[in-house]
Amino acid sequence: MSQAGRIGLQMVTLVALSRLVPARDFGAFALAGTITSLVFILRDMGTAAAVIQRKVVDDSLLSTVFWFNVMLGLGLGLIVAGTAPWVAHAFAEPAVAGLLLALAVGYPVASSGAVHQALLERQQRFKGLAFIEVGSALVGLGTAVAAAKADMGAYSLVVNQLTITVVNALGLWVVSGWRPSWHWSQAEFRSIYGYSSNLFGSQLLNYFARNADAMLVGRFLGAQALGWYSMAYKLMLFPLYNLALVVARATFPKLSQVQSDPALVAQGYFRSVRLISLLTFPLMSGLFVLREPFVETVLGKAWMPVADILAWLCPVGLVQSITTTMGMIYMVTGRTKTMFRWGMFSTAATLVGMFIGLSDGYLGVARCYAVVNALLFLPTCYFALSQIEVSVGRLLRALAPQCLCAALMGGVLWWAVPVLLGGQPAWLRLLAGVPLGMGVYAGLVVACMPDMRTMVMKQLGRTRHSRGAS
Repeated sequence: MSQAGRIGLQMVTLVALSRLVPARDFGAFALAGTITSLVFILRDMGTAAAVIQRKVVDDSLLSTVFWFNVMLGLGLGLIVAGTAPWVAHAFAEPAVAGLLLALAVGYPVASSGAVHQALLERQQRFKGLAFIEVGSALVGLGTAVAAAKADMGAYSLVVNQLTITVVNALGLWVVSGWRPSWHWSQAEFRSIYGYSSNLFGSQLLNYFARNADAMLVGRFLGAQALGWYSMAYKLMLFPLYNLALVVARATFPKLSQVQSDPALVAQGYFRSVRLISLLTFPLMSGLFVLREPFVETVLGKAWMPVADILAWLCPVGLVQSITTTMGMIYMVTGRTKTMFRWGMFSTAATLVGMFIGLSDGYLGVARCYAVVNALLFLPTCYFALSQIEVSVGRLLRALAPQCLCAALMGGVLWWAVPVLLGGQPAWLRLLAGVPLGMGVYAGLVVACMPDMRTMVMKQLGRTRHSRGAS
């Protein structure tokens, strides 16, 4: 429920700024965002995950990781600030230089909270983390809207990101309670180097796979096209980052505690992946069918090209909601080297596909991105699941009911909306289509998936009990 609140705030921010900030400014910020996304990966180089996965941690290790991250954040900030003019020239967008200079201020701040966040996740103190993240998103929304109304353009997006970074870091320090000592241990750093370096390499490859399309569209098709494409990509990523990765994030520390037992790891993983698919499959199916009234109503007619892009990216979101969780298996079992090797191949395949699609414009990039993700789905699942001695067939059987229910829901919407609401305004089609889809899907889940219904009700019962006890 806390995460749902955060999603709502992000949607409000996106919608509010889409009506106050021109698409070209969104495109310029998206170009700068390709660099900030890379810096976010670099901010701890996989050391935070190593803290969570490690069976025993002490102050010596934590302080060593903290000071490493702080120095890394400072170095990254200086590098980005110093290279901003060259990056802007490479993207052929002068506005990017100023945006990067402003964003560089937040890098050391973000790095300073990485260990504190890892400790909270390791201790499974997710209520505190949710409070911090929702609070920072709320403050960020207020400052971003104020900046946009003051005609700050793309810098209102910078204000939003910097505000969230600072408030989030302060919250982590307060809630965690841990304070670093003036200590550095070379032996402790070496003990996590192998795990962290391979994980960092995998994250770096994933960054290029996720941002290459934005780089290509922005460089060769212009900021206007990138503004449309990046908006569609953000909408596709909302369920992925705010549902799928949240479940995986909560599962990772629990599975790390039983990492020596593949059967228990598999049991916990499948419980998580079934819950993820229960949420993301209908969201992507519904967005695919209602994409045109959604874009016209929420973003405005000026953003209608986004609907065409979503036709290809919605299937990508469905597939990636599953494949994204595969990294958790490698991380739990400590086999980040294997994860890195597979990432090299999958990233190369993704880049080739995007280059092929570039000749057909931004729709061609989206189309080829969808095809490559579909082709890589089974191999990605096979290599990850083999680490815990599980077959791909077991995964497909676990996902089949959710996939069928989401497809049937989409079919009902596909027929009902034009037949019953054809010719009606976009807002009315969206307003009627969303509850119709939710009702149909809920009915199908109750009828076809009694075990999932029981699991969800049991979890809701635990949540109510926890609230009552607190």
